[in-house]
Amino acid sequence: MAHHSPAQSPRSSPPSGVPEVRRVRAREALVDYDCHGDALFSLALLLCRDVDLAADAVVATLTLVDGTPSEPCPNGARRQHLAADLWNRCARVPDGRLPEPAPYLRSHRNRPSREQDQPEQYLAVLGLVLFGAHTYGQAAALIGLPASSAAVRSRALLHHAASVASHRWT
Repeated sequence: MAHHSPAQSPRSSPPSGVPEVRRVRAREALVDYDCHGDALFSLALLLCRDVDLAADAVVATLTLVDGTPSEPCPNGARRQHLAADLWNRCARVPDGRLPEPAPYLRSHRNRPSREQDQPEQYLAVLGLVLFGAHTYGQAAALIGLPASSAAVRSRALLHHAASVASHRWT
């Protein structure tokens, strides 16, 4: 039986067949999870309203964000990128499957505008602001809403939630 020092441990050598890029991406996913996992799960739960779908969306976002090693960026920018990817996944969950995200850099201003905005869109704006490190303007652009209406409707949602909460305590 061969003795190995910790530096020479067979476990420290890379497993055969696993490309370096995958190992680097796995390490990055763990770092992203440590830094952003709680906020991303809160956002996913708000968007999906299902614990299992939210967990799947977060795992998919952290592990499949783009398949290549990412460039270092400030935490706020990284959280924005991950939250945008997560929103793209959760916005398309009606059948319960989590699709690949749309490219992050694509222009969301070219999305067709909807005749009637859905309340879920404004809840998503709030989620992206609260958990995704976005401004109202950034979140509205990502979702395809005018920034002014997103701010007004989001503020109204917050006031309504505050009034409901205050009535429960009186």
